[in-house]
Amino acid sequence: MPSGANALRQKGNVVLYLDKELVEKSKELGFNLSKTFENRLKHLVNGYSPVLTQITLILANLKVTWWGRPDLNRGL
Repeated sequence: MPSGANALRQKGNVVLYLDKELVEKSKELGFNLSKTFENRLKHLVNGYSPVLTQITLILANLKVTWWGRPDLNRGL
């Protein structure tokens, strides 16, 4: 994992709209919002990646057939 200046070069700015009271309380508790959000997002992404992979594989193995009829109103 990069550290120091290299770590900052790999990061980007984002805009988040958060509840003001929540931000104030988190600052009072000493939370680093950037690090907290980044860590939680990593956890979510890593936790969902295997699930999404499984869903993708299941969908790829399903035989999908079109059950509908053509649209009778084709803009004529």
